[in-house]
Amino acid sequence: MKKVLLVFVLFFCCSCGIKKYMRYSGIEVPERYGASMYRDLSEEEKRTFLKEEEGYDPRTIDAIIEGEVFMGMSTKQVLYSWGKPDDINRTVGSWGVHEQWVYDRGDYSSQYLYFEDGELNSWQD
Repeated sequence: MKKVLLVFVLFFCCSCGIKKYMRYSGIEVPERYGASMYRDLSEEEKRTFLKEEEGYDPRTIDAIIEGEVFMGMSTKQVLYSWGKPDDINRTVGSWGVHEQWVYDRGDYSSQYLYFEDGELNSWQD
């Protein structure tokens, strides 16, 4: 099992990023941004919020705004970028916490994101 997982992770770590249709989550934001939910902010307001409130670097902000994810993103950053997954499968063990996030693509297929201790480390189309 460990060999299969290692091969899987090595295969997908070579990719630089993937893009998906935009589906913003219902994350609440402070009133001073002109809306109560992240998804209702303009692009400029989202950029300001992500920089000032979350402290994200420009690369991460650009990826979130474009609806992209990349290796090393946190679960919260992926929530901003893709929204809430359709399903989360979680495994907890002595090695840490592993999560599989499932996004339904709407064409009878799914996109899978794999997190280890809250950090995106691989995905599967």
